[in-house]
Amino acid sequence: HNSDPFKGSTIIDLGSGYGRVGLVTALLRPDINFIGYEFVPHRVDASNQASLKFKLNIQLKFEVQDLSDVEFQIPSADIFYLYDPFTHETYQHVLKQIIAISKKKDIKIITKGNAKSWFDEMALENRWPSPKIIDEGNLCVYSSV
Repeated sequence: HNSDPFKGSTIIDLGSGYGRVGLVTALLRPDINFIGYEFVPHRVDASNQASLKFKLNIQLKFEVQDLSDVEFQIPSADIFYLYDPFTHETYQHVLKQIIAISKKKDIKIITKGNAKSWFDEMALENRWPSPKIIDEGNLCVYSSV
């Protein structure tokens, strides 16, 4: 079983900032769909300009989104990336949605920074395997199976 993202898979960046992760992903793996959600419109504009400049805008998209909005549902994806972008309340809302997605399909979550504590608890409660820990926990990869 290859742990690399498969062709046509989708990665969602929750709190995508200026879109660096998406831009690098799209340049290295144009066969992957990448969606970044970011609260700050200026950052989304900069991200989409970079995507257009490098002609990556088919597979690489950024949208302005308040992830704490109860009306917004996070779409299904294969991999989710979070760089500790949220308040406590937003984490609760986002975690519930990610858990629901994980009950329908196998997913991976990549966290950076303090997001580890939120996902350690979620992984334990949902009986996920222990995460792969990189750089003493600065980066963690969780897998639902």
